[in-house]
Amino acid sequence: KIYRILTTLTENHINQSFHDDFERLQKELGYKKIKIELRVILDMTIIFQEHDRIYITKDQIYNVPPSNAFLKGQTSEIRPSKINFDFDGLWKKSKDVISDWNQIHSAWKKLKH
Repeated sequence: KIYRILTTLTENHINQSFHDDFERLQKELGYKKIKIELRVILDMTIIFQEHDRIYITKDQIYNVPPSNAFLKGQTSEIRPSKINFDFDGLWKKSKDVISDWNQIHSAWKKLKH
């Protein structure tokens, strides 16, 4: 199995600890023959165009609430979506959180300062 996660640079969790935790998770899942990849969108024009949180399966696209809604105890729904979401196109334009970490971290520092 392969799981691909796409996130944006504007998330506050994109820091060294996040990188290290993901690297450990990737190795641990690798022992179970599960591949997980995470890429970060750095292009601010794309970031401000794409706002929804999307879960994509082979046959369906779902709109999901932000993770902090769960943490705050808010109610929300996961719903099927008809959104036209170019995941593969965005994936190609994004950076790998492991192999492109220096570029991601540099862009994040510029954004936060």
